[in-house]
Amino acid sequence: MKRAAAIAAGLAALTLYALLAVSVFRAGGDPQQSGLLGPEPRELTRRAEALVQQGVDALQDDTLSAQDRYGTFREKLQEAEQLLERSLRANPAQARALTTLASVRFELDPPERLDGPRAMEILELTEAAAELAPRVPSIHLRLGRVLMAMGHEERGGAMLLEGLDGDPERAPEVLAFLRQRGWSATELQQSFGTSPTMLLGLGPAFAEEGRVDDYLQALEDHPHFSGRIFLKKYGNVGLEAGRAARVRDRLKALHPLDESRDEAERLAQLARAEMESGDPRSAVPHAARAATLAPGDRRMIEIHAGALHQAGQPVEAIDAYRRLLQLFARQDPGSDARAGTYRRIGQAYETAGDMHAAFEAYRQALTLNPEEPVARRRLEARGTQPGI
Repeated sequence: MKRAAAIAAGLAALTLYALLAVSVFRAGGDPQQSGLLGPEPRELTRRAEALVQQGVDALQDDTLSAQDRYGTFREKLQEAEQLLERSLRANPAQARALTTLASVRFELDPPERLDGPRAMEILELTEAAAELAPRVPSIHLRLGRVLMAMGHEERGGAMLLEGLDGDPERAPEVLAFLRQRGWSATELQQSFGTSPTMLLGLGPAFAEEGRVDDYLQALEDHPHFSGRIFLKKYGNVGLEAGRAARVRDRLKALHPLDESRDEAERLAQLARAEMESGDPRSAVPHAARAATLAPGDRRMIEIHAGALHQAGQPVEAIDAYRRLLQLFARQDPGSDARAGTYRRIGQAYETAGDMHAAFEAYRQALTLNPEEPVARRRLEARGTQPGI
C-alpha cells in the first residue's frame, strides 16, 4: 500500500515537472536557472504566499482607486506565479506550492470553458497536489475551494469533505465559504451531513430557512446524537426555538448513556426542557444527578441550582450556588461569572424572604461587576445606593 502511494506521488511529481517544463518552454526559458542557485524552494513558496496575501490586501485597500487595487492584485499574483514556478522546478514534489500555483493561475486567467485546455491544466495541477499530500487537510481544503471556483462543485465538495475529515475544526470556515456560494441548508446537509462538525454548524442555515424542526431531526438521526456535544446543541437549539416538549420527550426516550459525561449532558438538557415546560419539580432530580456525574462542570451546578429555585426550594438553591462559588475558587472563571452567581443568590434570598441577605449578595455582585443589571435595578428599587 505504501509502495503504491509512493509510486502515485512520484508520478504526480513527474506530471507536475512536465507541466512546468512546458510552461517554461513556452515562456522562452528560465532566467533563474531553475533553482540551481538562490533561495531554497520552501523559501520561494513562502515569499510567493506573502505576495498573494499582499495582493488580497490591496483589493481591500480603500486608499487606492479601484483600478489601482486590481492592478496591484494582478501584479502581486504574477510575481507570486514566477516564484512558485521557480520553487517547483527546483523541487516538483511540493503539494502546498502546487496548490497555491493552481489558485494563482485560476485568478490570473480564469478558463472560459470547464473542458478547455486552460481548465484541464489547472485540474491536473490540483490532482497532482492531492496525490502528493493525501493526508494534509489544509491542502485538500484549499484545493476544494479552487475546484468550486472553477465550477466543479461535486469534485470540490468531495475535496472539502476529505479536508474536514482530517481537520474538523475548520468546519465553520468551510460553512461560511459554502453559504457565500449560495448553498442551501439541504444541499449542505446532503453533501456534508456525515461530518459531525459540519452538521453541528448547520443550525443557522436551517433557522434562516425556517426549518428548525428539520435540523432537530437531522441531529436526532445522526450516529453521534448520544454524544454530549450533540446533546448540548440539540438542547440549545430546541429550547431557543420553543421546542421544549420535543426536547423533553426525545431525551426521556433516550436510554441512560454509558459514558458519564454524556449522561450528565442528557440529564442536564432534559432538566432544562422540563423547566421550560413548566415542570421544575421533575427537573430537580435530573439536574441533581447531572451535577453528581460531572462535579467539575459549572453548567451542571447552575442548572441544578436554577431548578431548585424554580421548584420553590430557594434555600437548597442557595446551597448549590455556594458550591458553585467554591468551584470558582479552584477554576477562576472571572469576575462576571462570580457576579452572576451572587446575583442569583440574591434572587434566591428574596424568594426565601431574607431581604437583608439578598441585598448583601447584590452588593457583592456589583462589587465584582458594576454593570450587573439585575443587581443594580434591585438595589435602586430598594432605595439603596449600589456599592454601599
